[in-house]
Amino acid sequence: MTDPLPFLVIGGYLGAGKTTLINRLLTSGSAGRVAVLVNDFGDVDVDSSLIESHDGNTISLANGCICCSLADGFWSALDRVRAMESDLDRVIVEVSGVGDPWKVAQWGRTPGFDLDAVICLADASTIIEMVDDPRVGDTVRCQLAGSDIVVMTKNDLVEPDRTVEARRWIKTKTDARVVDGSEADGLVDMIISGGRPERLSSATREPRRGHARHVIASKVFDSPLDPAVLDGLLAGRPDGVMRVKGHVIVAGDPDKLVRVQVVGRRVETTIVNVPPGGIRPAIVAVATDEVSEKELHDWLDAVAATWHCS
Repeated sequence: MTDPLPFLVIGGYLGAGKTTLINRLLTSGSAGRVAVLVNDFGDVDVDSSLIESHDGNTISLANGCICCSLADGFWSALDRVRAMESDLDRVIVEVSGVGDPWKVAQWGRTPGFDLDAVICLADASTIIEMVDDPRVGDTVRCQLAGSDIVVMTKNDLVEPDRTVEARRWIKTKTDARVVDGSEADGLVDMIISGGRPERLSSATREPRRGHARHVIASKVFDSPLDPAVLDGLLAGRPDGVMRVKGHVIVAGDPDKLVRVQVVGRRVETTIVNVPPGGIRPAIVAVATDEVSEKELHDWLDAVAATWHCS
C-alpha cells in the first residue's frame, strides 16, 4: 500500500487569482507529480506550454501531472486518481469561485487521501465590498472562515493603505493565517515541504533557508516521544510558523507513530501504524521570515527535550 496522497484545496471568489497560483504550483518544479481536479477546463487555463495531450476530460501535462475535469462528478474523478496514486505526489483541487472550499476539503479525509491545506485567495481590491454584497457576501464569508491560509491577491491594484486595511479586515473574519500574494512562491514551498509522508525520512537536524520569504527547519527524532503533551507544544509554536508536518514514535508502542499535521490555524495529530518499510521519525517546520532560523530550530529542540522519554 502507498501512503495517502496530500490533498490541497484552493478556493476563492471569481477572479481572485486561483489560475495564477495553480499554474505556479505546476511550473514550480518542486510540486512533483500532481493531479489537478477542476470544475471545468474553462475555470483553470493551464499553461499551454505544459499541455502534452488532451483526452476527453483529462489533460496530460509534460511534467508528469494530469488535469481532470469534474464534469463526470467528483467521486468518479477521485476514483481515477486513486487508481494512479503510486504515480502521483499530491492532489490539488480548484473549487468553483462560488463554492465552499471547506466542504470540498472533507473529501481529503476519505481513504487514499490526506488533507493538506485549505487555501483561500482574496482580491484586496474588492474583498471588503464583496462581503457586504447581499448576493455573494455569505459565500465569501464561508470561503474565508473555512480556510487554513488566506492569500491576499491583486495588491498592486490598490494603494498600500488599502492593502493594510483589507488585511486587518480579513483577520476579523477568520482565524486563518493571512499572507500577501507576493509570498505565493514561498507559500508553494511551505505547503509542499516534506512531500508525501515517506519523504520526511530525508529530513536533517540542520535548518535550511527556503524561499527568501520563508524559513524551514527540520529535526529527526530518534527517541520515542510522549504524545500526551503534543497539543500544548504545538499550540506554543512561535508566531509565524505556518506549517508543521511529520511523524514521531509513540512512547511505549514502537509499532505506532503520531502523525503531526499543522497548517495555518489547523492542528491535527493522528495515531498511525508504522509502515512496513519503516520510516525515520522527523518533523519539518516552515515559518514566515518574521521567525529566525535559530528561533525555529530552538523550538524543535525544545519539543524534542520535552517529549524525550528515558
